[in-house]
This record gives sequence, structure tokens and C-alpha cells, in this order.
Amino acid sequence: MSIAIRFTQTGGPDVLQVGPIVETQPGAGGVWIEQEAIGVNYLDVTQRNGAVPIPLPSGVGVEAAGRVAAIGRDVANVTVGERVAYILGPIGGYASGRLYPAPNASSDCPTN
Repeated sequence: MSIAIRFTQTGGPDVLQVGPIVETQPGAGGVWIEQEAIGVNYLDVTQRNGAVPIPLPSGVGVEAAGRVAAIGRDVANVTVGERVAYILGPIGGYASGRLYPAPNASSDCPTN
């Protein structure tokens, strides 16, 4: 089971909620990433506090790194088990695992 941090209203850190998410198989062009590290930046804060409006409910975070656990149809740029990283994709990086569009996941990642 994967977990994610989400929020349903804007505000301070107290609006963040940790909960389970459904691990689904990626569709065409997508991958499931088991995340090993996430980036925390000021954009996450401004989205959470409402200074940068986003649709709610929402996840948090736009950058992370991990390993590809599953791939969808028509994915040719990464393979299962490969280390990947991403930045500025769909919101939802504060999670132990997530679906992500494969074309935006960079596989040129160092091992350290």
C-alpha cells in the first residue's frame, strides 16, 4: 500500500493529511514510480496556502526520484527497475508511490 500527503482546503501545515492511495496499473504512456526521495520547495507552500490557486482536493509536490515499478503500454524510454527523477509534472510528489507520465521521467540518474 502506498501513502500520500494531500489537502482538501488551503491553509497552514495543519491542513495536510496523510492517507493511503490506491496503487493502480499505469495506462498508456504512464509509469508507477516507487519513490525514494522527494523535493520540498516553496511552490509546494504557496499551493498549500492558496497563494498559487490549484483545484482541491490536491496532492502536494512536483519533484521526486525513485524506481519504476510498472509501465503502461507504449512506454519506451524507461524500464521496470530503472531509477528515474522528475520535476514540475503533475502535482502529487509527496507520496511513497505514484502514477506519472513516462515521457517526463528522466532516467539519467546517478546511483548516489
